[in-house]
Amino acid sequence: SVTCLVMPRAGRSLDEILRYENYLTHKTSTTQINFMDQAKNLARNIVEALKNIHTGHSIVHGNLKPKNIVRVGRNQHFRLIDMSSSVKVGDRIGLQQEQYSTGFCPPELAKTLFAVNNKITITIKEIRELEKRQQKFRNDLVAMENMNISSDILEHCRRKIESIQSQIDLHPVVQCPNNKTKNKRPAALPPSSYPKAHPTYDVWSFGVLMYAALTGSSLFFL
Repeated sequence: SVTCLVMPRAGRSLDEILRYENYLTHKTSTTQINFMDQAKNLARNIVEALKNIHTGHSIVHGNLKPKNIVRVGRNQHFRLIDMSSSVKVGDRIGLQQEQYSTGFCPPELAKTLFAVNNKITITIKEIRELEKRQQKFRNDLVAMENMNISSDILEHCRRKIESIQSQIDLHPVVQCPNNKTKNKRPAALPPSSYPKAHPTYDVWSFGVLMYAALTGSSLFFL
């Protein structure tokens, strides 16, 4: 027999909603109530998800951001996804070779991640991946400039392009003998240098995420 896990089919992520659906319709008086209802619904759904993993399972998500929030069903429910960066409360966070979003993580974690990034090199393969991601943002920007899109969202896209370029310029490049395999970056700091996970980490990220949802712009560009 085969065991299958059946999950609801998700629609767009919050990141895509903010970029493509002109979510910031609260700027006109006729849609003020509708916008606030959507924002409250988003906040309620995410708080419920965080409460479940924090109190029910003692897990810290660790990478709460718009790309990890998806809309499910016709009732505009939002769900939290991607637990690849999650850890148990009290365990060291940041040790996994995952791409944490420093613009949404709390300062004590971001500080450690920056310390790691400043001591590592980057492979040519990883440079190519960054360039592909940067080009995607450039294409999105061109498309949005021809649409009725908020200037805040356009500026956010431009800042993302600049941020990726900074990542490319920051690290020395090394030629990897076998770019066909995934080259994981070793931690440059001892495990004791990484902070211990706590639910307040996700609470910080939740506040930054709601700022993005309410304004259409990132609070930090890191």
